[in-house]
Amino acid sequence: MDNLARKQLTYADYLALEDETGFKHEFLDGFAVAMAGGTVAHAALCTRVVVGLAGLERPPCRVYGSELRVRIEATGLTTYPDASVVCDPTPHPEDPQSRCRPRVVVEVLSPSTREHDLSTKFEHYRRIPTLTHILWLEQDRVGGQLAVRQDDGSWNVRDLGPGAVIPLGELGQLGLDGLYEAVDLTPPEA
Repeated sequence: MDNLARKQLTYADYLALEDETGFKHEFLDGFAVAMAGGTVAHAALCTRVVVGLAGLERPPCRVYGSELRVRIEATGLTTYPDASVVCDPTPHPEDPQSRCRPRVVVEVLSPSTREHDLSTKFEHYRRIPTLTHILWLEQDRVGGQLAVRQDDGSWNVRDLGPGAVIPLGELGQLGLDGLYEAVDLTPPEA
């Protein structure tokens, strides 16, 4: 990710930057960082996840792809998960195009964002009170991790491999293998 805006911004400045450039940025502590593009496998897997989640969609819950801006009120991070399920459509008061209360977020891991997604971003996501599931998927092999919020507020994280079933609480479940169906995991040639 490339830091596009080196000066500290207000949230209104950040929204103006997004409108002016047409690019997505993560925003935290007054700084906007341009989000990196992905590979063909990343794009295909994101699409498969949205389609799979859409098959579980029941009102009032709605499935969104990576165009939905999510604002984490407790920390101020604004980001674009690769997919999300939102059951409370209340927008952020400063930004009617963002949502603050996702139930599920999905991140497809890439080499450039892997550590950030699994550590720093996880610390932010876990502060969303409505969030019950975080799914991380590998883009180069069938696998990932699922974090599930427990009744005491702690998170149980487990590895997922071929043949795994992904339980998403009252939403239902997804088969991991089905998400990777027809996704070419061959690494791109340099």
